[in-house]
Amino acid sequence: MRDIIINKTEREGLLYQFFQDLKYKFGKILNLHNFILRKKRISNFLNKNDNINIQFGAGSGKFGEAKKTVLRTFLNTDIFGKIPVDINYSLPFPNNSIDLIFSSHLIEHIYQRKADLFFQESLRILKEDGQLIIATPTINKIFDILYKSNKKHTNEIYEEHKNSFLGRKPTPARLINALTHINYGHKFLFDYETLNDLAVSNGFKSFETKNPKNIDNLEIKQYLESKDSNFKLQTEVFVAYK
Repeated sequence: MRDIIINKTEREGLLYQFFQDLKYKFGKILNLHNFILRKKRISNFLNKNDNINIQFGAGSGKFGEAKKTVLRTFLNTDIFGKIPVDINYSLPFPNNSIDLIFSSHLIEHIYQRKADLFFQESLRILKEDGQLIIATPTINKIFDILYKSNKKHTNEIYEEHKNSFLGRKPTPARLINALTHINYGHKFLFDYETLNDLAVSNGFKSFETKNPKNIDNLEIKQYLESKDSNFKLQTEVFVAYK
């Protein structure tokens, strides 16, 4: 009975969000030994490689899953793990040191005000002509699936997120609220217009939507093309150019 109460009430309240934040803080404490060694590990990677590629959010956001998505030629970082990086804060890399930054299903986990900082910091650490590639579920894609798409796609996305309805009937509004603040740790769902404004206003020279098939980096291209149909239905890929 208590599980039902938690699922249907507490997950929609501030108390649930408080404990989610507390969980991340506790995870960082458990991972403190890796944080202490982070500077040395980053320095070793920068010194050993000519082409410097960084992935933010290589894990699932859960403690112990920091290697869920490893790109072979990248420095793979996550909020936990061997190289812990939290993009809510200043990035631990020198100015003009990175050729390519990639993140997938990460930026929606931070508030818009923190996205400003992320773009500022990404611009700072990227070399001239460097790229920031972001894959994220967008609010317009979600709306299209729920309100404009065919019933097959709607049922697919309902099935993927069935646990997020907390025992209630699936409806578009319930899913949108789950995706924005109730169940996934998401803080802000973006769209092209918002991300473009954040990129350009924070100093990037241009910003565009990119078909995964046209991504230059082969590892990122293969990773994105390997994802399932639900990922592709909900996700857009963007590139900001320094």
